[in-house]
Amino acid sequence: MLNSIGNNNVSDKINRLVEALPERYQPIFGFEDFTSEAERESSDRLAIVMNIANLLVKHLQRPIRVLDLGCAQGFFSLNLAGISESIVGIDYLDKNVELCTGLAEFHHFEHVKFYENDIASFVSTLEPDSYDLVLGLNVFHHVCHAIGYDETKRIINKIAQNSKVLLTELALKEEPLYWAESLPDNVYSNLDNVAYQYTLQMFATHLSDVARPLIFSSNYLWCDGVNIGEFSSWKDEPHEYSHGYHLNSRRYFFSESNVIKCYYFNNGQKQNNLQEFQKEYSYFKSGHTFPSFIPAIVSCTQNTWQGVVVLEKVEGELLSSRIAAGGDFSHKDIISNLLTNVTELEKNGLYHTDLRIWNIFLAKDTQLNFIDIGSITTDIRTTSWPFNVFVDFIILVQDVIKAHSDEITAVRYPFLLDTWYDESQVKVWISLIWSTPHSDWNFKLFLDLWNKAEQLSESSNIDIHPVNIKYWMKLVETFLVFNPREEKFINSLFQKNFFDYHYQLSGQLEKTTNFIYSLDAKVKEFEADNSQNLSSIEDKINEMYKEYHDAVGYLDKRIDQLNEGNGFSVATIDDKLNNFDDKFSSFSDAYNISSENNRKELTEKIVMLEQQCNQLTKQIEIINTKRPSLLQRIIDKLLPK
Repeated sequence: MLNSIGNNNVSDKINRLVEALPERYQPIFGFEDFTSEAERESSDRLAIVMNIANLLVKHLQRPIRVLDLGCAQGFFSLNLAGISESIVGIDYLDKNVELCTGLAEFHHFEHVKFYENDIASFVSTLEPDSYDLVLGLNVFHHVCHAIGYDETKRIINKIAQNSKVLLTELALKEEPLYWAESLPDNVYSNLDNVAYQYTLQMFATHLSDVARPLIFSSNYLWCDGVNIGEFSSWKDEPHEYSHGYHLNSRRYFFSESNVIKCYYFNNGQKQNNLQEFQKEYSYFKSGHTFPSFIPAIVSCTQNTWQGVVVLEKVEGELLSSRIAAGGDFSHKDIISNLLTNVTELEKNGLYHTDLRIWNIFLAKDTQLNFIDIGSITTDIRTTSWPFNVFVDFIILVQDVIKAHSDEITAVRYPFLLDTWYDESQVKVWISLIWSTPHSDWNFKLFLDLWNKAEQLSESSNIDIHPVNIKYWMKLVETFLVFNPREEKFINSLFQKNFFDYHYQLSGQLEKTTNFIYSLDAKVKEFEADNSQNLSSIEDKINEMYKEYHDAVGYLDKRIDQLNEGNGFSVATIDDKLNNFDDKFSSFSDAYNISSENNRKELTEKIVMLEQQCNQLTKQIEIINTKRPSLLQRIIDKLLPK
């Protein structure tokens, strides 16, 4: 027997409502005596929920509107009452709703309401911008088991479309419970169609030791647990030439003043993402200051599951985007500005080890900016062939020169000597580079040689340095060894993406085919059960159409009679009538009277014809109305809502 909570009637009512619960899943808000009897500890998750809610309040500069789906005993809803404009809690169990309503009354929370309903039905009524924060804590696995994964995903998508933030705690397929077989293999696939996702923490439950992720997701806001902000657009590919290279393990979000790059550490690109993120994270933590042509890191946060880097946004476009769009630019200006930037980096003891056209940003003030800060290091060695930043830069120039050709790919090719170039200054510059021992190469030298090449003619006799012949051969040999491996890796990515897409498409096709077969069977069953009714309806429609055609035929005959008897054309009858008085104004009074009689008779006939036309129009409208209503009834019968 429960201890008495108080002597007043409301407390006694709460006491009775708690006793009536089939389970006490959450602590009872405001009644500490019941906390120890809760099946699951909730204060740890409440701390995170309150943090997100407070970030939202600060961002929106107002109290928030909250929806709690599967609110249970209302612990989270009622704790949010102090910072909320309104709260709606939904639960399918009437005992939970009665308790929650009683608790709201006890605490005088007039803006907190609870309703008995199922999630699918309630979500179907959501309107745009209905709520700021929606809680879906440990409920969607029940929805998935009841109505299926695809329908559950559609529900989640609709919530995300009509609210600013969705906080979900999602069950995993690995849990040893009856509904696990209904869940997807990857818990995050529930949120595939929601733009931004961030795992805030993992929590074990009272049911098993398998930890469930508590996930922030939104189509409008990003959050890393510390910061929150809006984004206006996003993409899952960094540039036009990536073609799934990162295996959908990164997403890029764009706000008015920032670029937010999110790395995910839960797939095949985990190690690459970790390495690149850690470089950016170390730069941020050390307070390192880059030259002005590299966007500043505004914030950088990470946990076990992902890393988020917020960068200063620079107005302009990627060089790769300009190229893909067929835009014009000066090759020489690009090369000159590139050399100026890499020389400035080199002064700081730094090199960009992945300087490609998709990591070069054309700012509106014509300045070139470098992005992909995770590829900036003190080492001159690149991570892939040609394993040297100076040779890599020579190949980059080829990409710039051949901007609008099909030769630009993610794989590097040995476009190393001057024979690959047509422009005089570039050709001379490449020759000057190869005339200098490769051990002496640096970007300051490259910049000086570029300026020197502008003064020399293409006919200048410039020979490759003997030591560089051996180096060039080594580069070509290593290309022949390493390039097939890189091409094979990239091709495998393309192949994997193709097979993934083919698998998804095949699944959708199979579902559609099964649906068509099912629909066809239902149609045949319906026709068999209602053959007499359908036949009767069809006969009625045919009869109405026959009446319609007969009436039209009658109307045609009357028009012909009118034309023959009076010499009037229906098309010009209004003009004839308007000029009637003018035509007969010179005749006698008797004739005028006769003419007026003829006109009256003619007018009466026209009025009669108009009435017949109106009747026919109404009959046609009735037919057109009954046909779609019949079709709708058939559809409703076959596909009940």
